[in-house]
Amino acid sequence: MGNRFINWKRQPFKGLSIFFPAIVIAVIWVSVIPAFGVDYYDAGMNWGFSWFFFGFAILAYWELWPFSGIKQPLRGFLAGVISWIAAVVGWKVFLIWLEPTNALAVLSYTQFFLFTTAWFYHNWPVANLRQPLKGIILSVSALVFGISVYKIIGAIDQMYIFYLPQWFFSFFADWPVSSAKPALKGTFWAATILAFSWVTDLIFNTLNKPISSAGGADLFALVFAAMLLAFAFESWPFNKVKQPFQGLLVIVSTLVLTTALYPIFYYVFQVTDYFIMVRTVTVWCFFAIMAWYTEPW
Repeated sequence: MGNRFINWKRQPFKGLSIFFPAIVIAVIWVSVIPAFGVDYYDAGMNWGFSWFFFGFAILAYWELWPFSGIKQPLRGFLAGVISWIAAVVGWKVFLIWLEPTNALAVLSYTQFFLFTTAWFYHNWPVANLRQPLKGIILSVSALVFGISVYKIIGAIDQMYIFYLPQWFFSFFADWPVSSAKPALKGTFWAATILAFSWVTDLIFNTLNKPISSAGGADLFALVFAAMLLAFAFESWPFNKVKQPFQGLLVIVSTLVLTTALYPIFYYVFQVTDYFIMVRTVTVWCFFAIMAWYTEPW
């Protein structure tokens, strides 16, 4: 007789075991936290988006320092608690000097720097530095970059649209420049991400869903929500397909799923403005903590 037990370390069971609990926790979080005076629909309480900088900086730049010597899953959970504290405090600090929209812009630009340097430059040229020096240099550099870009272009409507091409391109695993040095590899992808951000903006406008509108923000979030499943499954069932077809299949399947989900949310559930955005961002925060903070547990 074959093994009748599910191997939760293999896909798709591994992804499902994190994906659905992350959704449940996020739903509970969004439902309960208003009792403490927090309203995610209030632009002045954008803790979830703030987490995307502070939370991923702790993961990608600080490598969960100073908890790196602690065994999993305690290491991930402790870092997760710190990440939320940092996100809330950091957001409140931004609001001392900036209006919510401008603070969102600064964080958007810092996140472009963060994910591009972490995923495509692979933290070059400080990848080999020890913590906490590496985390300090990269985090300060990201903040300086974000503030500088904000000073130059301000809070543009397309401030965070780069997320879609940036995160989609991570599925190509550096192809076609996988053998290049980090400086060339990162520069290639940074330029490509910016070019496709412009293309993405054109697509949204063609669909009459400009990213600055509630409809555009929710469509963006719906694509991002569908993409979460691809990250949870680690590109399964396409993980053994060679590049660039693996990346293309992940992108196409994500867009097909988005197309299927759109009428369900808007015509069946008839969700209100920013409903998808608020919940998608929150699910992503908890997914990252559960899937990546606690790895390899």
